[in-house]
Formats: sequence, C-alpha cells, structure tokens
Amino acid sequence: MLLIKRIIVVSILSAAWLAIASSVTAMHMVNDPWQAKLSLSAASKGYTSYDYNLRGSFEWKVKGKSLQPKNRDEKKSYKHKGIGCSSFVAVVLTRMRYGEEWGSKYDTTLYQQNGEGIASAFSLGSAQVTVMAEDLISKSNIGLKEGETYLFDVQKKINNKWNGRHVGFVTVGSKGELTQSQYSGLKRSTNDKYGGHHTGDFKKWFKRTKYWTSHRANARVVFYRIPQAHV
Repeated sequence: MLLIKRIIVVSILSAAWLAIASSVTAMHMVNDPWQAKLSLSAASKGYTSYDYNLRGSFEWKVKGKSLQPKNRDEKKSYKHKGIGCSSFVAVVLTRMRYGEEWGSKYDTTLYQQNGEGIASAFSLGSAQVTVMAEDLISKSNIGLKEGETYLFDVQKKINNKWNGRHVGFVTVGSKGELTQSQYSGLKRSTNDKYGGHHTGDFKKWFKRTKYWTSHRANARVVFYRIPQAHV
C-alpha cells in the first residue's frame, strides 16, 4: 500500500514538473516570434571585410545570387565602395532569421531605417533595455542577459526628440562585457582610411565616438534582444 502511494506521489510530481516545463517553453515561444537559424558569427560570414561608407548599401548582382556594395551618393567624400552600419545589420538579421532562404527575403531598402524601424521589420518587439550614455560606461551591469545577442541603436536627442543614429550588434559576456559586431567610420588602425567592421569591446568604441566626447548628456543606447540560434 505504501509503495502504491509513493508511486502516485512520484507520478503527480512528474506531471507537475512537465506542466511547468511546457509552460516555460510556451512562454519562451510567445516572446520569440521566430528562432534564428544562424548564429551572429555565421550570419556575418562574408560581410565583414568591406570599408565603411555612410552612404553605402547593397544591391543584388548576378540575378539575385550575391550582394555587392553600392554607393548611393555622388558626393566626393563618399565615392569609395563600402557599406553603412544599417546595411550590415539588415543583411545579417535577414540571414539569422531565414538561414539558407534569406536571399528571397532580403529587403534592399532596409538600410534606410533606423534601429527602431529595423527592430519593427524583424518583429523584435519593444526594447529590453534603454541606458543613458553615462550609465552605459559607468555601470558593469546594465540589465542585459549573459549569452544573449542584441541589436543596439545609439540615439541622440535633437529638439527634445530621440533620433536613432547608429546600429550594430553586441553579445553579452559572463561579466556583463559587451562584444560588438558593427560597421563604423572610426579608424581601427593608423592605416585604416575609411573604417569598417569593428569587433571587441563595445564600450571602448563608444567612448571614442562623438556621442560620448561631445553629446553624452543627450545620448543613449537602446537594446533589442535577438532570438537565439539553436545551431
């Protein structure tokens, strides 16, 4: 009799545990409208070697089989081939979301959007964290989750309104460190003429920008979580 009671108790506890696990999984799926098919590093492959060009974006070549940078501005200072921050983000997010099918899904006009527009286009939902420039630099933990990858949007307040100015990606380390993957016009070495793809410490990069050196009181960074790639 005692053995039967134990079996019943174990069965009830097991059923309760499965119900909780299913509930957590369901909540996770509700929060994530899609699951990435490629990791950030895999989706970036082949798109990190270009120069930076504020007016640069991608266009299709060879009947939609490959993307090549194109300068969409005839100003002399922007005539070199390269891509801007939003062009890189748009391509990589499309590849993360759709995997091998990304070519038929890519929108060549997305480079015109700011961070909020790109987040909306990829159904990333509301921003998880918004932090002022001072807090970004001074705090070791700004509320981002370890191991997660985020789309960041650097914003500046102009005429009392926040305007998206620069986008890219960060991945959060075990101690809250932010490792970046983004395109920027800041030079990476003395031989770097135009800037390009930046990796490494996001906060160090941010402290070199005008958003910190000249506009820190009116600058902030908004972070949107990207669904993880289970690959």
